[in-house]
Amino acid sequence: MAIIVIDPGHGGTEKVSGSSANNASSLSGLLEKDLTLAVARHAVAALTARGHTVRATRSQDVNLGLAARAAVAKTAQADAFVSIHFNGFGDITVQGTETWVHQNASSRSHELAGCVQRAVLLATGHRNRGVQAKVLGVLDPVHHTARTAACLAELTFITTTAEDARLHDPAYLQALGESVAIGIDDFVSQQAAGLAARAVRAVEPRPEAFRTMVEFTTSTAVSPTAITVTATQEPLLDVRQAIAGLPKKGRKAKFAGPVQSDGDVDSHIQGLAVYKDFFLLTHSDKSKPSGRILVVDRRPGQQKVVTEVRLPLFGTTGPSFNHAGGCQVIGDVLAVPSESGQNASVIAFFDVSDPLDIRELNGALRIHRDARDAAAVGITTFVSNSQRFWLLAAYDSGTVDFYESPDLLGGAPFVPLFSVKIGEKHHQALLLLTDQANRVFAVGLNRTFLGDNDLVLYEVDLVGQSMTPDPDREYSPDGSALRWGAGLAIGPRGLVMHCTNRNYGKSCTINGFDPFAVLPARTSTARAARGARAARAASGARATRAARGAPVAKTRTIKGRPSPKKGAQKTAKKTRAAKGRKARKTARSTR
Repeated sequence: MAIIVIDPGHGGTEKVSGSSANNASSLSGLLEKDLTLAVARHAVAALTARGHTVRATRSQDVNLGLAARAAVAKTAQADAFVSIHFNGFGDITVQGTETWVHQNASSRSHELAGCVQRAVLLATGHRNRGVQAKVLGVLDPVHHTARTAACLAELTFITTTAEDARLHDPAYLQALGESVAIGIDDFVSQQAAGLAARAVRAVEPRPEAFRTMVEFTTSTAVSPTAITVTATQEPLLDVRQAIAGLPKKGRKAKFAGPVQSDGDVDSHIQGLAVYKDFFLLTHSDKSKPSGRILVVDRRPGQQKVVTEVRLPLFGTTGPSFNHAGGCQVIGDVLAVPSESGQNASVIAFFDVSDPLDIRELNGALRIHRDARDAAAVGITTFVSNSQRFWLLAAYDSGTVDFYESPDLLGGAPFVPLFSVKIGEKHHQALLLLTDQANRVFAVGLNRTFLGDNDLVLYEVDLVGQSMTPDPDREYSPDGSALRWGAGLAIGPRGLVMHCTNRNYGKSCTINGFDPFAVLPARTSTARAARGARAARAASGARATRAARGAPVAKTRTIKGRPSPKKGAQKTAKKTRAAKGRKARKTARSTR
C-alpha cells in the first residue's frame, strides 16, 4: 500500500504564501475552497478503505502556503500528492476536466496525472481538456522528494449553470472524491505491477519478459521560439483525391554528403519530413545512445546536408533509445519517435522554425512508453465541439495508439485515447492527414518482403475507435523504397511523397512523387541524341541481317534518322494529296 497526501485547494480568508483563500465561485455562491474540502474528504475515505495511508493538508477552513502544502507530502515521504481544485471562467459556456503537472515534472507525475484525469472524466462526463504542464508552486519538484508523483486536478468549471446545480448534490461530490481515489489507486497499482505509463485501453498485454522499465530523464529546455510556432497547416481538400493524384513513378535527385554512419544494418535513415526548403531525415545509430536528425537543403544547386542534430539522451537506465523512427511535421513542429527495440520508446516534439537550430519544443511534452516500441508517429489536428485538438498516432508492429492534446503548444501533453490493431505489421511510416471535411486519415508506407512498395490509406473513426483500410496502392521508387526515409508532405500545391535509398554516405538519392512536377522540355539536342541512337540501332540491324545472308533494304538518312523507303514516301505523299483534295471539295460544298 502507498502513502498518499490529498491537498484541498485554497481555504481560510486570506492569501498565504502564494495560496489564495478562494478562486472560483459558482452562480449560486458555491465557493471553490468549500467544494475542494468536501471532495477531498470523500477521496481520503475511499483511499483509506483501500488500505492506503492517507493524509490531508487541511481538514478545516484554513489556508496554507504552497510550500507548506508540499511539505506535508515531503515529511510523509509520500508516493503520491494530489491537489484538488475547481475551475472558473467568465464565459459560462466553458466546461471540461483537466489535470496539471509541473513543467519540470517527472515521468511518474505524468503517469499519476493521466490516471487521475481518466478516472475523473468518468465521473464528470465533461470534455477532456487533457494533462497540461506549467510552473505551479505546490507541484514544484524542489518542494517534493524524488519519489513523490505530484499533480493538480481541476475537476470541473463551477461557473456553468448546469454544473452549479450538480454541485449541490452530495452524491455528485462523493462521486468526484471517489473518482480521484480511483485514479490514484490505479496509479499505485500500476507502479506495483510494473506497468507504469500504460493507458486503460483494449490492447493485448505483453508478456512480463518483454517489458523494460526505464527511468526517463526530464528536460527543462524550451525552444526560444516556441511561442511563435505555427499551430496548424491548411488541410487538404480531399485526402483520397490527393493520394490518388500521386504519380506511380517518382523522379530521383542526388544530394551530397558526407554523412558518417556505423555501417551496420541498424544504422540508417528511417524517417523523412519536409519543412520549407529542407528535408528532415531521422537517422538511427546503433553505437550511440540516441539517434539524430539530418538537415538537407533541397533547393536547386544547394542539394546537400547542411547540419546534423543529435537527439536528446532520453533514458538514464535500461536500453538506449537510438532508433529514431518515422516522423511527421505539422506547422513548425516535428514529432519524432525514438525506440529501444526492447518495448520502450519516447516520442518528442521539436521546433523546426529554424532548421539550422532545431530544439526540443518542451521536454515536459514527451510521451513515455514503458511497454511498447514506436516505429513511426503521425500528427495532425482536428476540430471537436468548435475546439481544435492535436491528434497523434504511434505505430508498433500492427498496433496503433492514439493520443490527444487540447493545446500542445500551450504546454498540454498528449493523453491516451484508444488503440487499434491493424493487419499490416511492417509500416515504416504512419502519417496522419485531416481534410477540409474534418475527416482524419492515416497513411502507412512500407516495402514488403516480396519487394512491393505499398501505400495503405486508412480512414480513422475517432468516435467508433477504428481504422478502415482502402485497397493498397503500389508504387515504383526505382532504386529507393517506401521503407526507409519515406514520408508525405503538404506543399503549396498539394500532396507530395518522397523516399530515400536507406543509407546516406557520400551522397543520397531521394525520389519524389510530385503530381505537380513539370517535366523538362524536349530540346533539339535531346531529339538529335534520340535520332543518333535510332540510327545506330538501324545500322546494327542491317549488319545482323547481312551476317545472316538476308537481303538488306537500302535506306537513306535524313538529319541522322532513318527515313522510309522511297516507295513508302511516294505512297504517303499521294495519300496526303488525296485527303487535301477531299477537304477542299467539302469546304466548297458548304459555302
